[in-house]
Amino acid sequence: MEKLLNNRSSCIHIRDLDGLTAKIEKFLNSGAQSVQVLADFDRTLTKHSDQGELCPSTHGILEDSHVFSESFNDATRRLRDKYYPLEMDPSIPPDQKENLMIEWWTTAHSLLLKEHLERDQIVEVVRRCHVKFRDDCEEVLTVFLDLGIPVLVFSAGMGTIVKEILHQKLHHVLKNTEIISNFMTFDSLGKHVGFQDPLIHTFNKGKICEIHKDYFDKHSERTNAILLGDTLGDLQMSNNLRDEKFNILKIGFLNDRVEQNLPYYMDGYDIVIQDPESMRFVYELMKVMFATALEELQLKGDGPTAAGADAHN
Repeated sequence: MEKLLNNRSSCIHIRDLDGLTAKIEKFLNSGAQSVQVLADFDRTLTKHSDQGELCPSTHGILEDSHVFSESFNDATRRLRDKYYPLEMDPSIPPDQKENLMIEWWTTAHSLLLKEHLERDQIVEVVRRCHVKFRDDCEEVLTVFLDLGIPVLVFSAGMGTIVKEILHQKLHHVLKNTEIISNFMTFDSLGKHVGFQDPLIHTFNKGKICEIHKDYFDKHSERTNAILLGDTLGDLQMSNNLRDEKFNILKIGFLNDRVEQNLPYYMDGYDIVIQDPESMRFVYELMKVMFATALEELQLKGDGPTAAGADAHN
């Protein structure tokens, strides 16, 4: 562990090395049965960019699909150009930023409803999309699967798209994964007619946690949590884990406006990864943290270890 942390690359930022080591020690002492995972989806599990080319979010997948009218594509691009810089601006007060995100999400969803999307089209849109999981993301998720660690994917994106992407590309990880997101609703003919309430955006995940308290109660004995996010709003995913018994390892991916945002990310996350494509450091960290459990699993022959993630496919 010491070697991994001390020999990290310059793109791995650690706020408090001693504090981080103490958190990790609690994971090592308690075992995998004490762990749960809270993970954002867009630009956290998936790549922000690939070799300099921006990768789509779950909203962006629809916008880039060529299924919709040109007026829809133009309107959603204008929304992104207007609101994305505001989302990433750390100087905007949280209350003001939350109102801006509500405007963005509500307008985008209203535009989508006018396109009369059919359920079957989603399968094809995802099949042809260019979303890419971070390098070593599958290996990380497979560690959690092999060790029976529950994963909550908590996304402000399109839940219907998130689930279909996982189904098509990493179907095996759905076995231990639950999804909280903006799910679309369809009528009896498969036509898109609305969205499930409540609306989830980047900066209200803390409030949404209260609505899904039953999930957190179900896993309340899992007092070691790993939080994976790429925005400051993602830190709210652990709002239901405020009791002093919980030990939360917070890992953030800083994908954009690095110089401007790094101090704010360092203030909230234990580890900040300045890499838009890879989850390699997380994978190496998980292999060290769960080395004993993975070795026992391999000796029992109960399933593939993370190194053999391809065997799931």
